[in-house]
Amino acid sequence: MNGLMNKTSAMFAVFHLSLLVLCCSSSSSAEAELAPPQNPTMITLNTNYTLVWTWDQGSEESSGVTFTTQCIPRFKLKTRVPKWLTVCKETSQRSCDLTGLNLHYLSIFVLQVRATKSGRHSEWVRIEFCPDKDGKDVS
Repeated sequence: MNGLMNKTSAMFAVFHLSLLVLCCSSSSSAEAELAPPQNPTMITLNTNYTLVWTWDQGSEESSGVTFTTQCIPRFKLKTRVPKWLTVCKETSQRSCDLTGLNLHYLSIFVLQVRATKSGRHSEWVRIEFCPDKDGKDVS
């Protein structure tokens, strides 16, 4: 019986040690995450659409950072596995031209952008865009 207690105690100690390692490693990976892009904004003129954003260029990580932009019609987010369209992939620019997508004027789209560096990614930053409501028509 004493041998069984020792095995149980050892398993209990290993379990708690594993939890401790898991907790510590997840908090350090969160600290290593990149800062997300900020202030995503659509610049529009007639049917020309460009998503622009800012990113802290003053940080030591600004060199070599790339950005990926994706788009999806809002109603498709309700599907089981939404299929995002990657519009700009790993570009160093702080903008993405969406004009070529021929966005339907009355639809609502969700746009997202994130930063990437050395295999690390920021969180996605999302905005909604409706060409009819948010676009500027210059005749």
